[in-house]
Amino acid sequence: MNSLPGFQFLGENTDYAQLHRLLWRTPTSSPPAASAAREPPTLAEYIDVWTGGEGNAEGGVDVIDVDKNDSEPTPRPGPPQLRIIDLNKHPKLRVHSLLDPRLPTVVVRGEYVEFMTHAFQVEKDDRRRFFLTGQPGIGKSVGACYFLFWLLASGQSVFLMPETDVVYYFSEAGVQHVSDGHTHRNSLTVRAAIKSSWVLIDVDIGGSPAAADWYPREWIKPCATLVWTSSPRQERLRRFRTRFRARVWYMSPWTLEEIAVLTKLEKKDPAEIQASQYRRNG
Repeated sequence: MNSLPGFQFLGENTDYAQLHRLLWRTPTSSPPAASAAREPPTLAEYIDVWTGGEGNAEGGVDVIDVDKNDSEPTPRPGPPQLRIIDLNKHPKLRVHSLLDPRLPTVVVRGEYVEFMTHAFQVEKDDRRRFFLTGQPGIGKSVGACYFLFWLLASGQSVFLMPETDVVYYFSEAGVQHVSDGHTHRNSLTVRAAIKSSWVLIDVDIGGSPAAADWYPREWIKPCATLVWTSSPRQERLRRFRTRFRARVWYMSPWTLEEIAVLTKLEKKDPAEIQASQYRRNG
């Protein structure tokens, strides 16, 4: 299959090409059916449940209480748990442009699943444009990485903008890339591709010297769904809401349960866990 005008296919051994081969599943319908609103089984295969405790490795319920007057056993919740992707066990899921290379795990926050389910359920004509934001360290960049995994495993084409000057296009044909300044945005082929695709943007203030003043170009406007993970800069948020009619999704702070499990997972004190989330999760 030919590349989009101006784009070039990535080499087979590049990180993104390997990620595509690992996760991409061609959907049975076009566009992907409503089942895409659920976490894809292909992605779920790489996710473990970790409690930091002993016993039940899957977390969940450690003890079952049985009342002789009840017909069903009553589950007693076990310790707090996190869903994680072990990047040492699955190194091809380590997306260097979105994740700190030292990161041992991707924590799959429940809010990521909630957001993706919501985004897929919003009607396409009803502003599927989202500015996903929150306090530093809340997990915005890791969220963008997880969203990419979800889309690939659903067979949903997606344009990824992890930096100000480069665009990646994931589709059934593979992974293509182009400098944003050299995109043939008026090409009918490019316009057709963008119309049926998601766009994920993870350009934030600290990404590069130009990131603070960067703003997405108009050629992405017709996309099926647009998600920008960014710190809550008021001017950026205001412009994006005005020009793209975007909804704002404020991510919830880390819960005490999440911090408790991370403390055991990374063998650090809670204060250092919070600091590390700031440095690495975006």
